[in-house]
Amino acid sequence: MHIFLLNVLTTLLATVATASALYAQIVSPTLPEGEPESALYRLEVDGTPVPVKTRGDENYASWETNAKKVQIVVKVDRPDLETIPDVVVRPLSLKIRANVDRQKREVYFQAPGDASLLLDFGPDAPKPLALLPFPVYSRPENKNASYLRYYGPGTHEIGDLRLGNNERVFLDAGAIVLGNFVVDRIKTVWIEGPGELRGTIRCQNAANARVDGLLLRNDSDADAAISFDACDGVDVSHAKIIGAGSVGLRLVNARNAVVTRSFLHSKGDALAIDVEDRQDAKRSPGEMIFWGNLLWSEDGAAAAIRAYGDVLAPHDVEFEYCDIIASPRVATAIESFGDASTYNVLFRKINVEYDRKASNADPAFAPSLATLAARPEKTPGDEGEEKESGTSAASQKGAIRGITYEEVFVYGPEKPSIALRGFDAAHEIRDVVFHRVRLDGELVEEKNGVVPVDVNAFTRDVVFF
Repeated sequence: MHIFLLNVLTTLLATVATASALYAQIVSPTLPEGEPESALYRLEVDGTPVPVKTRGDENYASWETNAKKVQIVVKVDRPDLETIPDVVVRPLSLKIRANVDRQKREVYFQAPGDASLLLDFGPDAPKPLALLPFPVYSRPENKNASYLRYYGPGTHEIGDLRLGNNERVFLDAGAIVLGNFVVDRIKTVWIEGPGELRGTIRCQNAANARVDGLLLRNDSDADAAISFDACDGVDVSHAKIIGAGSVGLRLVNARNAVVTRSFLHSKGDALAIDVEDRQDAKRSPGEMIFWGNLLWSEDGAAAAIRAYGDVLAPHDVEFEYCDIIASPRVATAIESFGDASTYNVLFRKINVEYDRKASNADPAFAPSLATLAARPEKTPGDEGEEKESGTSAASQKGAIRGITYEEVFVYGPEKPSIALRGFDAAHEIRDVVFHRVRLDGELVEEKNGVVPVDVNAFTRDVVFF
């Protein structure tokens, strides 16, 4: 494994160990003057009031804590709910059961201190209440240091702000920054803190780019909330992206990336790994780790890998201990267009659940757990018809190979589909493993010679055990 990835994981483990040794505390942000507080919910975390923000039909709250466990109390003041229904706490893998005091109109439960949560009030209710904790941050001692851009409590307008080499940006609790941070051809940059950014972070041709924390709201349909284009050395941790218009986090031709303990929510793809065959692309992207994240897509893929062109091949991508909330479409997708070959992708210890509101609203609701497709055209478009099976030797180019789904658990009765479809002998799907994949407890396995997935003549060497 690349030394960069080892260093990042070592730092992560050290941070967790240090936090556990500290005295538990709750740091609640303040709301800037004129910033509306939600009239629907009042929140306490370990007895400390935490403001609930509102934008459109989104309601969300954030705070800092180093406690291993916290007690959550939500006072529900929603006039649309005559009585408080049973509340579902997502992700379901945490097995949190919320208690409801209908007389007091309160919901209360205990939760892990570092877990991002969604409180779902039923299929007829608007979007859930998002609870987004951060670790406790060390504030900069010298807020006027030459290398530091510090944003304290209040509202700050920055427009498109270009950052320089070795700059550090800190958004403190209670800060709301309006605008975009732009990084171009920079060697080292660090953007962190528990504050809120209403805009985007756009990095390209950068080395050692780090985002630690930040609550990001990006309502644009054109831009990803965070994007890394042709960057080598990417570290994202504890980021909270809520309500992104198009894509939550996008990595384009990126290498050596680690994304941990982040909450990625988008109307489109929550996480998109794109590979584009461009003149400025020098090396194949890959060597990425995604660990301990919650990915929530409303109308796209929760996690997508797409390769376009003839040369570059995304490779060695690992998803581990992640939760996926997929609404009407796809949990995971891997697609190759042209002769790009995608290989060595692992999904391990993944929990998947589907938003019942989507299934209730759409009678054609057909969720997908995994979609793998290899096509000869270099960009999505007219796909034509699949060719008949041939006998030519499989090429390394154009294939999707070495894909593993291990210990994947899908909650609920939806029984999502799995589709593995090549196009011809060069653009095939091969060497795919399903190990302990369960749909609502039922093992996905071959029975009487019949495979439980959608395959064609250009799919081979699929193993179930």
